[in-house]
Amino acid sequence: MTKKKLKKKIKKLEKAIKRLKEIIRVGQSNHVSLSYILSSVIATFDRNMTMIQETFEKIAQILTTPSDNKKEDEESGEETDSNTSGN
Repeated sequence: MTKKKLKKKIKKLEKAIKRLKEIIRVGQSNHVSLSYILSSVIATFDRNMTMIQETFEKIAQILTTPSDNKKEDEESGEETDSNTSGN
């Protein structure tokens, strides 16, 4: 190979290396961005799961305590009935 051809090939290789470096830089930047997005999504999911869990716990409390509330209502209702019948 002549010096001219070698210089041409070296220039092509340098251009290719430059493009690869740019691609790698962009890829790393995208990786950082995607990592940030993913961590944000996970954090949001965790917060939502906590809220959902708290909501279900409140619902469970409401569903397990109505019998107590009914007894209180019945007792208070009996008192009002006896008060009204006495008048």
